Amino acid sequence: MFETVSGLPLHPLVVHAVVVIGPLSALGAIAYALVPRWRSWLRWLVVLGAAVTAGAAFVARESGEFLESRVTGGQPPTGDLERHIELAGRLVYVTWAWLVLVVIVCLVVPAALRRRESTPTSANVVSGVLLVAGAAVLIGFTVLTGDAGSSAVWGGVVQ
Repeated sequence: MFETVSGLPLHPLVVHAVVVIGPLSALGAIAYALVPRWRSWLRWLVVLGAAVTAGAAFVARESGEFLESRVTGGQPPTGDLERHIELAGRLVYVTWAWLVLVVIVCLVVPAALRRRESTPTSANVVSGVLLVAGAAVLIGFTVLTGDAGSSAVWGGVVQ
């Protein structure tokens, strides 16, 4: 199921969804945290982006495992490939944690605040700090994982 699409390995195709949509979701979340008047229309875009990123990261990991077995011929990976595999395993958990954080901050907290008569500033500040920190972690892990993967593929070709 996670092997090929039209004869091409699925992994490099689906990885681009993680690399593009994940950081866009993170940037949208930062805007959500910093610009209150944009929250109503950004809310669902950020949640959708986080959900697509988490799903794509899962598919990327599964398809990567298939591709690894094809590339290494069953031998243990070394160097950049080994580092990429380690980071990618962590990135899947980071994307799912990101999804949970975004759902809580963008959907649960606003609903709870609407039920009260006044909106506490502390809840908005804490939510914003969590979103910005989570966005930084997501972008950081995405960059590290992608760099290791591209070095594993292109390191010997382009220097």
